[in-house]
Amino acid sequence: MKHIFTEPYTPGREIKDRARHATLPGVFPTRKAVTPWVRTRLPLMMDGLVHLETDPRVISIAVYPPKLRYSVWHDLRSRSKIREVSPDVAILEDDGYVTVVEYVPVAIQDERKGFAERVETLKHIYAEEYGCAYAVHSELSIRIEPRLTNLRRQYEHSFVDDRPALETVRDALYRMTLPTTIGDIRTHVDLAPPTYLVLGHDSDEVRYSRRLDTIDRVFTALMQLAHVGEIEIDLSRQYHDGSAVRWPRYRKSEGAR
Repeated sequence: MKHIFTEPYTPGREIKDRARHATLPGVFPTRKAVTPWVRTRLPLMMDGLVHLETDPRVISIAVYPPKLRYSVWHDLRSRSKIREVSPDVAILEDDGYVTVVEYVPVAIQDERKGFAERVETLKHIYAEEYGCAYAVHSELSIRIEPRLTNLRRQYEHSFVDDRPALETVRDALYRMTLPTTIGDIRTHVDLAPPTYLVLGHDSDEVRYSRRLDTIDRVFTALMQLAHVGEIEIDLSRQYHDGSAVRWPRYRKSEGAR
């Protein structure tokens, strides 16, 4: 199964543009797949990718891995029936562990007869034949609040390019005693807000400038450090000045398992 993270493969599913879909497909920018963005099959999958994108243990994502055909006993006469599954993602963690995931809303799980038995069958097949795990994620595991909202903030701030702020905050953290809080870190870091400039025809001429006081460079840097796993910020409450900041309990050198 690990070969799909390094070699081309035929996707098990194709989400076409300008086609009618039963769900609401989307586009998700990512740094962990082979392409800079992926087409998501449904909103739940997009929320699931937020979790993967902000989990430092996940180093690579293979979107729509190859379909799996498998047989199940159809009746008491020992007749089998061929079935097929097309997972949404395969996840490679930094310890080499691979998990194949389907995103299935609770309502759909309830509608499908024998869904729980299907999950147990696929767990066994993927473990025995491919040496990896199989899991089904729903709203009950993906959309826990305020965790999801906090992870979205990490994800959104991860695209900001402000290296000086990142290095300044990182240096401050190593001079402080952790655990501490977002507010306490802000008081120990002196970062001027960015300035919006409008230049004239001559690039040396500034026609207009304005300080962007509403942009919190310290908070953005903390989101980026949490995003890559250098620190942990309490996810149990919506981020605020009192949110606890600590060194990560998980270290890559120790492994996740």
